[in-house]
Amino acid sequence: MIIVPSIYAVAIVGGCIANGALITLLCKNRRQKYNSTGILVLNLAIADLLFLLFWVPFHTIIYTMSIWPFGDFMCRFIHYMQFSSMFANVFTLTAMAVNRYVAIRFPIWTRLRRNHKDVVIISLVIWIVALCLGIPSSLIYTTVEYQGNFYCTDSFQDKRHLRPTFFLLNFLIGYVIPLSTILILSTLTVCNMWNSTNMEGINAAESLRNKRRATKIVISLVLVFACMWFPYHLFWIWVNYFHDSFEWSYAFYYFQVFAYLLAFTNSALNPLVYAFCSETFRKKLCIWSKRKQDHSFLSHSRLTNHSIRSIPQNTQEIPMDKISL
Repeated sequence: MIIVPSIYAVAIVGGCIANGALITLLCKNRRQKYNSTGILVLNLAIADLLFLLFWVPFHTIIYTMSIWPFGDFMCRFIHYMQFSSMFANVFTLTAMAVNRYVAIRFPIWTRLRRNHKDVVIISLVIWIVALCLGIPSSLIYTTVEYQGNFYCTDSFQDKRHLRPTFFLLNFLIGYVIPLSTILILSTLTVCNMWNSTNMEGINAAESLRNKRRATKIVISLVLVFACMWFPYHLFWIWVNYFHDSFEWSYAFYYFQVFAYLLAFTNSALNPLVYAFCSETFRKKLCIWSKRKQDHSFLSHSRLTNHSIRSIPQNTQEIPMDKISL
C-alpha cells in the first residue's frame, strides 16, 4: 500500500521541481522567451505543472483512503483541471509539430512574417479550447454517498450507455486525432529536412542544424507522451467496451495503477526530455546552478567576514563571567 503513494510523491516533487526550473530558465532567457519553440515549451511546462499540482496529489489521497473528504466542488474542479491540462498538453505538442513543419517547409516566410506574438496567441487559443473541453468532466463527476462515506465518481450510474461515449471522445480528441496529425506533420518535416541537405553556406548549415535540433525535441516529447498515455486510454476503453468479457482481478487493478502512474510520470519527464535534447538548456542550467552556488558562497563569505570583524580586538575587555564553553 505504501509503495504506490511513495512513487506518486516522488513524481509530484520531482515533476514540480523540474517544471518549475524549466519555467524559470525559459522566462529568464530572452532568446528562448521570444523564440516560438521556447514559448510552446513554456506552455507545455505550465500544463504539466498544473496537472501535477491539481490531479496527482488528490489521486494519491484517493488511492490511500478510497473515500473523498474534499466535498463536491473539489471533486468537480480536480477532474476539470485534469482533463483541461491533458488537452492543453497534447494540443501544445500538436502546435509544436505544426510550428516545426511550417519553419522547415516555408523558411523564408517564417523568418520574415511570423513573430513570437503569433505563438503567444496560439498558446492562448490552446488554453481556451482546453478549458472549454474540460467543462463536461466538471458536470459529469460528482460525490456519491455510500454507507456514510462520500466517493468522487462519475454520474453515469443511471445512464451507463453514455459512459463509453464520454471516454471514447476523450480518447479521440485527446489522443488519436492529435497524435495522427503530429505523425503526418513529423513525417513531412523529416522529408523536407532531408531535401534541405543540399543547402550551402555556413549560415544555411547552422540554420538547418538548429531546425533539426528543434525537430528532435518535438518528436521526443511526442513519443514520450504517446507511450505514457496509451495504457491510460487503453484501460478506460477496455473497461467501457469490454466490461462483459473480463472479471475484475488484482492483475487488472495493478494495471490501472500502472497506467495512471505512467500518465503522471509523463508530466515529470517532459522537462528531462527537453534538457536531454536541448544543448542550450543544459548550458543555461549549468550557468544558473553555478550562479546559485557563487551567490551562496558570497553570502557565506560576507557572513563569516562580518562575524570575524564583530569579535573584539582586545579580548581582555570581555568579562570572564560572560564567556561560556
